[in-house]
Amino acid sequence: MIIKYLPLQEAQKIAAGEVVERPSNIVKELIENALDAGATKITLTLEDGGKSNLTITDNGCGMEVADARICFLRHTTSKITTFDELQNVLTFGFRGEALASICSVAQVTLTTRHTNSEHALKLSIENGVITQETIIGAPLGTTIEIKDLFYNVPARKKFLKTTTTELNQTLQLFKAFCLSNLAVHFLLSHNGSIVYSCPEVTSIDQRIAQLFEPSLSKQLCDFSATDDSITCSGALTGAHYSRYDRNGIFMFVNNRWIKNYGISQAIMKGYMNVLQPQKYPLIVLNITINSTEVDINTHPKKEEVVFLHRKTVEHLITNTVKQTLEAHISQRLQQSSSFPQSYNSKTNPFQHFASEQFSPKRSVFKDLPLQHTYASSPFPDNVVPSAPVESTPQISFPLPEHAQPFAQESHIEESLSAYTILGQLHLTYLLLEHPEGLLLIDQHAAHERILYEKIAASFTQQETISLLFPETISLQKNDLEELLEYLPLLHDHGIMLEQISVNELVLRSKPVYSQAVNITELLQHIIGWIRDYGKAEKDAITRFITEKMRAQIACKAAIKAGDLLSQEKMQALLKDLNGTTNRFACPHGRPTSWLLPLFEIEKKFKRKL
Repeated sequence: MIIKYLPLQEAQKIAAGEVVERPSNIVKELIENALDAGATKITLTLEDGGKSNLTITDNGCGMEVADARICFLRHTTSKITTFDELQNVLTFGFRGEALASICSVAQVTLTTRHTNSEHALKLSIENGVITQETIIGAPLGTTIEIKDLFYNVPARKKFLKTTTTELNQTLQLFKAFCLSNLAVHFLLSHNGSIVYSCPEVTSIDQRIAQLFEPSLSKQLCDFSATDDSITCSGALTGAHYSRYDRNGIFMFVNNRWIKNYGISQAIMKGYMNVLQPQKYPLIVLNITINSTEVDINTHPKKEEVVFLHRKTVEHLITNTVKQTLEAHISQRLQQSSSFPQSYNSKTNPFQHFASEQFSPKRSVFKDLPLQHTYASSPFPDNVVPSAPVESTPQISFPLPEHAQPFAQESHIEESLSAYTILGQLHLTYLLLEHPEGLLLIDQHAAHERILYEKIAASFTQQETISLLFPETISLQKNDLEELLEYLPLLHDHGIMLEQISVNELVLRSKPVYSQAVNITELLQHIIGWIRDYGKAEKDAITRFITEKMRAQIACKAAIKAGDLLSQEKMQALLKDLNGTTNRFACPHGRPTSWLLPLFEIEKKFKRKL
């Protein structure tokens, strides 16, 4: 006989993989049970990121003895009795699979005392079977202790990530519960130290102040909007605050934390033209919707939902975010006296603010000494750009359809410096007379490629500048822990950092090319990249961070659009570009040069038909 019955314990271990992949999955299920039990205080205690020990204590209603004995069996639940009831279920836990899955892959101890009982029941469960039962004294509520996750499934245990990674997953989940349950006191400790203590609050702004920087509450905008049976409400940050990862986007449906790509995109559409690319807001969005119009039963972990009218929900969110930002910006403009008197209040204040926010900045290199050589300065052949104009007008020189990126295949073997320089277009593009037409070179993209290749070529021999007064950089404790293993990579690039406390680093030196780089911002970028690519192998993450970091430093150090260049400076730039590898595109993939064919120019002047 080939087909056999799979033993129940083995089947439960396999089924547990759909619910339990890491400690944060267990935390989610147990906190949801505590909330369903009416708890007003929930304490989460972790050791080794939750891998070796995870304990949750609540002051909810507890369980009676009979219920406690069967709660770890599969498909046992107090929430529903028929499939049809799923349509209107309002509680978090309802599948009856979580506790059964957890106790099949970990050693579990349950201590619970019901409100009608004078004593508590303590159960020890292993491989889904109760091994010990004791009557003890304990306060009202429930405590569940999870030890040695995946002790009996080594194939799964080896896929657990580092303590820092697992802790960060749980911290993100913990924040979500705090943000969606303001009337509950949450407390989290790790390895004996309190990480968060969040007493009951009355507003989302106060909760955000507990979880993030206290000053952030001053930058929040509350919002609320309704469309038929759908309401979205919460708080968001304006244009003056941004993050380098998506971990500040919290989305809830009927108070349940969810992950939904469409909703996330709808939020970012609302921020269009407000935040720069690769920057993200902090937003807490709660969608209240009729339970018949959303399916929360599409995912084993109940993390993803499906909307009956998805477009309606997304449209409401985008418009609400956009209108909230417009009202906030309009209010700031009315309070500010820094704008020109000729500003017309009837025009769109949102567009005016966006254009002011992102106008090109003055060059950060204008004050560098002229005697610096190229080895210790980011400028070609002792050239330092002079002070640029305050802003750059919009480019009004449309390229015809036949304009082509200037590439190596463009039958050009001569040096770029051999072509006649006609000048600058809008202080952004160099114009060169080319045998086949007009050659345009983006001065920023070209210099960015030059610097990128120089940084890459001197990877472990970066010339550095020792800081006379070392700079202290403060980060959140969990962010710093995640960054620590990549400090040697930063050292290789000349960024010498040393940890001085649980949430502080001191910057002692940095490479000459990074004078325009805000190192704190760069570190926040790196933390975001680590989290975005956290599932990859460390070598792959290291390569990715290396490329991104070099591109970031090169971009910040390069000549900017709006920098006025003399004839000599333009010639020096072309000379360096001509001798640079991969000179036809910047590190971000934008072309450095475009050729406008002479034939197209002559057609415009009717010289060619």
